[in-house]
Amino acid sequence: MVIYQISFSQKNYLPGKVITLQHDTLTGYIDYRNWEVNPKIITFKKEITSDEITYTPLEISGFQVSDENYLSAELFAVQ
Repeated sequence: MVIYQISFSQKNYLPGKVITLQHDTLTGYIDYRNWEVNPKIITFKKEITSDEITYTPLEISGFQVSDENYLSAELFAVQ
């Protein structure tokens, strides 16, 4: 007998803002994950019932959610 366990990831959309590369602010909802390290992607919705849009740090300047601010940056190693 084989037992499969299916886990469903719950979404936690909180009010937030995405800052585009053109420095426009998109107000909506961000799937907040209480990140211990900066996320590699975020999920955004313009309205709570809208389709999800995912962003990577290279696609946005930053975002704000749950009184936390995240800024995107490219880091280069200096040798």
